[in-house]
Amino acid sequence: CMVVPFYCGMLLTSILALKTAPMSLVIVLRNSSPLGTLLIERFYPEPLRISGFMLGSIFLMIAGAVMYVTQLPSENWQGIGWVFLNSVIAVVDRLLQRLLLSKEQCPVDISKTGITLINNLVGMLPVGLAAYAKGEIEKLPLVYGTLNHWDKFYIAMTCVIGLTISYTSIWA
Repeated sequence: CMVVPFYCGMLLTSILALKTAPMSLVIVLRNSSPLGTLLIERFYPEPLRISGFMLGSIFLMIAGAVMYVTQLPSENWQGIGWVFLNSVIAVVDRLLQRLLLSKEQCPVDISKTGITLINNLVGMLPVGLAAYAKGEIEKLPLVYGTLNHWDKFYIAMTCVIGLTISYTSIWA
């Protein structure tokens, strides 16, 4: 359960990042996350082997991110802080999952389906509290009443995709 706060933090900061920054900025800056992960994984009992090609591709991604950010309109700069916070939380989340699930590290005896269920069910509490604190719960009946059948379908598909991303991210 120590992964759940980071999973929730990743979800919440993703929402805040996407409210204040364009999706392209979030994607480009998140590409620098593997560098932080590699640095921390050096202290794992069984660290990954790092090749020159691996480092070269990461630095190439970072160079592209720097080029993108230097051409960014000034109104999008406010979202960079949320994107970096989201990246840090995502790196910690993935590092904890790797440490707890990898057979050569310190594995926990729980299935990947169980982890997905725990992350999402326990994670609903802080996300629900954040929605309540922002006043979104009170708006839900009014907004739901304005949705057509296609809107409801897309929301349902978003839920399915979210669960799929949660499940497949554990395999990565």
